[in-house]
Amino acid sequence: MNDVTLLVDEIRTQAAAFTPPLEVEENPEGMRSRRLWATEAANALDSDAQAELETLDADDLPKNFIALRVGYHSLLIGGLGDDPADAAVDHDLARYQNQAAIAWSWLGHKGDDLLLLLVAPAGGEENRDWKRMQRRVERNEQVCRKLVWLPPQAGTDRSESLKAFLGRTFLARPWPRKGEAGQGQLDRWALLAKQLVQDEFDEATAKRWLEILSYGDLKDADRVHRLIEALDPANPDLTDLDPSDLETDA
Repeated sequence: MNDVTLLVDEIRTQAAAFTPPLEVEENPEGMRSRRLWATEAANALDSDAQAELETLDADDLPKNFIALRVGYHSLLIGGLGDDPADAAVDHDLARYQNQAAIAWSWLGHKGDDLLLLLVAPAGGEENRDWKRMQRRVERNEQVCRKLVWLPPQAGTDRSESLKAFLGRTFLARPWPRKGEAGQGQLDRWALLAKQLVQDEFDEATAKRWLEILSYGDLKDADRVHRLIEALDPANPDLTDLDPSDLETDA
């Protein structure tokens, strides 16, 4: 079983552990399409439309990937090649971003929660070049948010690595899972997220605030400046952060 399949299986397992379980839908409408929603709609209205002119070539899209809808989150999941060099990864990433743009056009407002999960080759967890590439890819928030899983060496247990990786996603929960004792208390980040939403922050802004607050090395003045910037919808990402700012407090 390859690592992409292991990741998908773990997502399904964790989604089922919610109370109530999160519904998982495979290949939601449009997420595997080769055409933007607007093109598809235009073709439905105009039988003479030249669909082939509006369809991306197969070389411009990922060859193998999985599309899931988990609760209200949409996921594109796929593997990266064996080469961590910038040019090789950028080539793969461009394909996934094209597919994400197509998926986003079909999802409408649900596209705000589109997440691209990419899987590096086995051993990436211990490889310095792949760690650098992980940081580089995750700083790129064009089209959608991206996370890169660096699996351990082939033949080693992946359960802890998978759990830690998915702990960075919407599947992370500071309260006990179904069947575990006690109700537990929300941690400080979950409490803050809840308060932000209650205070009528939109979800995307709340997420950006939590990301900014979790950066351990930002000076107070810089942090305040970034919090203010995050309130402006015209500043949807934090891609200008220096790599040294990405180290978070444990």
